[in-house]
Amino acid sequence: MNHENGRLPTVDAALEQFSRIAVPPDVERRLEARLQEFCRQPQPRAAARRPAFQHPFRRRLVRASVAAGLAAAAVAALFVALGNRDAWAQVANSLRSKPWVRVTLQIPKGAPVPEGFRAPEMWFSAEHKVAARRMNLGFGQAAQYIDFTVEETYEYDPQAKTLNHLLTRDSDNVEFGHFETLLRLISAGDRELKLPASPIQVLGRTRRDVPDGDRRWTEFTFECRDARRTPNDYRVTFRVDPEKQLPMEMRSTEKFASNDPVAERSYSMDYPDAGPEDIYALGVPRDAKVVDRRPTTENGQEIKQFLAAYHQARSKPLEPFSTVVLCSSPQQNFSDIIRAFRGRGDGQSVQFEEVDGQQLLELRKQCWSGQITRPDNVDPATWWRQQVAGPTFASTPRGDELLPHRVGYPNSLTLGPSPVNNPNYHVTLDRQPRLGPAGTVLLTIRVETEPGFNLMYYWIAPEQDYLVLRQEMHFSRNQAWDNVTQIIDQVQQSPSGRWYATEVRQGRIEKHGDDLPAEDIFGKPGERRTGMEIGPVTTTLLRYFVEFD
Repeated sequence: MNHENGRLPTVDAALEQFSRIAVPPDVERRLEARLQEFCRQPQPRAAARRPAFQHPFRRRLVRASVAAGLAAAAVAALFVALGNRDAWAQVANSLRSKPWVRVTLQIPKGAPVPEGFRAPEMWFSAEHKVAARRMNLGFGQAAQYIDFTVEETYEYDPQAKTLNHLLTRDSDNVEFGHFETLLRLISAGDRELKLPASPIQVLGRTRRDVPDGDRRWTEFTFECRDARRTPNDYRVTFRVDPEKQLPMEMRSTEKFASNDPVAERSYSMDYPDAGPEDIYALGVPRDAKVVDRRPTTENGQEIKQFLAAYHQARSKPLEPFSTVVLCSSPQQNFSDIIRAFRGRGDGQSVQFEEVDGQQLLELRKQCWSGQITRPDNVDPATWWRQQVAGPTFASTPRGDELLPHRVGYPNSLTLGPSPVNNPNYHVTLDRQPRLGPAGTVLLTIRVETEPGFNLMYYWIAPEQDYLVLRQEMHFSRNQAWDNVTQIIDQVQQSPSGRWYATEVRQGRIEKHGDDLPAEDIFGKPGERRTGMEIGPVTTTLLRYFVEFD
């Protein structure tokens, strides 16, 4: 059974949250009919349900969002390009060097706006993985701040003077997916790409160099058709500085209603050195009341019952078994191993032994020199399992926590005082986490005492004997050092139906939610190596071979 763990969800869905920008009152009235039509369109089923909370402030944001939809979509696609994607590679490389990107709706000259009106602004930072926006709603300045690392958002309602704390919401990905497709087409040149299924069609595309005074620009233009809109056809143009390889402007002829008088809307993009560090940097009063609307619980009784079920599942016996455990690195992927263990269990007690390190090293040297060769058609891990049958094994004082039925129940969660009703512990239970393996419940435990600080995350699978499929431990408040994680990638069931691990990754990560890398990272690119570094980002692979008596 495979589990794809630890990947962050696509940011385009989250960026929808800060796409809702206020527009001048007369423009808003003209867009009302278009927006009502849009809201009546069927929405696809979201991957995870969110609370049905819909504050009047949110409805006003929805009403005011249409004018910013295309700009946010472009930002979403560009933000995606900053990740591990091939789209628009040169532009993506240029964007990586910019700590912040700001997108501003350009108000047409002569458009009536209230006195003191400020054009809506949006920010995002790939470096910090945050996004923000600020706009004037007529009765005060609203703001929103999204942290993509923890998938949480803060929204300030200036009328109620409250600050809502929520998880980022799922949304219709059609618009953002369309713009990502456009960027992929930009990078494809003359190659034909298979376009994903979408109600929006790309009818044609062009690329040209455009003179503008003393400047020359590269423009990418796409002819689009959306049967849900009236009229159906519109044009989107990206203007890129060919020297800086940075997008500076996006224009669109999309009509928000059949009688929309605006021929084309423009959105500017610039790259400030600094951006908002939190929601309060957007002008939100620090004394605003914070309302927690995340779909989590801090109910002690509910958490206590969940933990009781966890401990009961943990104590479920595994029938008599024997196992060999191999350790390798992602670079070697079991073509070479660094440690080997073996264990036995009879339902009452367990034995755990490690191979003699010197004998294993001599065996590895014979492989390196070619004295021992592995056939090409043999699985490397299976081959090494046979090779380590010869060396001597010795009992170890500890390590049985690595046995296949125990590695998914970390000692940090089973030892020590109960976190429930403990004044030093802050415990939450999220039954629909946005990060981590599918089908898991996220238990978060924060410990703050004078001696130290711990922040622990446990993604627990109730349907698989409450195995912890992913865990993280952070020992500093800013996650500046020693952030360790364990990810169970594959599990199996014993003949009696007991779940146990067969493939595990362990190591260090930079921050919460990161996946373990395919190779160790000992420092930042360009920094001088001393040879004494302890890698802040490392990975060890564990492969289990289990047999039942």
